[in-house]
Amino acid sequence: MVCPPFFERAPSIINKPDGSVLFECICNANPEPTVKWFLKDKELAGDRFVSKVKKQVGKYLCTLTIKSPNQQDQGIYKVVATNPQGTHSVSQNYMLTCTANEVKTVPTPWITRDDYAKHGPSIVHRKCF
Repeated sequence: MVCPPFFERAPSIINKPDGSVLFECICNANPEPTVKWFLKDKELAGDRFVSKVKKQVGKYLCTLTIKSPNQQDQGIYKVVATNPQGTHSVSQNYMLTCTANEVKTVPTPWITRDDYAKHGPSIVHRKCF
């Protein structure tokens, strides 16, 4: 049966042991869709971004691997599937997570209770190294 692409849900995000990040989602479609990934509405290209589509029973596993993710990789990711029957897309927000060894507190001036109440926890600066 011929059908347009349809993603069952937004991509799952998996932090892999090698430090890479894996996005994966399932797409129903017939015939096989062309799949493209975008970050901040720009199509992803280059050696750090590896996109794959793997056929499963009546569905397609769509994955994106980001090698050596950094803070510039944070944002809204969109996966778009297209075939002659139509187009469908879903989005997922990605924020870089750091391990305890990678997080350092950046020195800041003394924070008063009023400053904390006004700015919240964002006043405490942390940075991944």
